[in-house]
Amino acid sequence: MNYKDLHIGAILLGVIINFAGSYISIGILLLIYFNSMGLSAEEFKGVFSNDLILSGIVIVGLFWSFLVGYMSARIAKKAEYFNASIIGVIGLAIAFNDLLSMDNSPFWYTLVSFLAEIPVILLGVKLAKKVRSRAMSRLDEN
Repeated sequence: MNYKDLHIGAILLGVIINFAGSYISIGILLLIYFNSMGLSAEEFKGVFSNDLILSGIVIVGLFWSFLVGYMSARIAKKAEYFNASIIGVIGLAIAFNDLLSMDNSPFWYTLVSFLAEIPVILLGVKLAKKVRSRAMSRLDEN
C-alpha cells in the first residue's frame, strides 16, 4: 500500500459522522424514552443499567459504524479497508479513553462495543465495494 492511498478526508469525515450521528441519534432516542416514561433527570443514571436500553445504544452505534464504513469506501476509492480500519481504530481509542475515565457501563456492553466496531465498519466497506462492482459490471454490459 502506498501512503497516497490514505484518504485523510474520508477518515476525518468518517470519524466526525460516526460520533456525531451516534450521539445525536442516541440522544434523541433517550429523549423520546424519557418523555414516554415520564422520567426525571434524577432517574437518568438508572436508565444506563437497563440492558434493553444499552442494547439499543449498541445497535444504533453499530449502525452508524456500518454507514461510515460504506461512506468512507465510497469517498476513498482506494485502500478502502485500510482507510475504514483507521476510523475504527480511532473510535476504539476514544472508547478506550471513556473506559479508563471510569465509565460505569456493564462488561458485556464494553465487550460488544470493542469487538464489533471494526468488523461492522469493514462490512460497510464490503457493501460499498459490492455496489461499485455491480455498477461497473452494468456499465460494461452497455
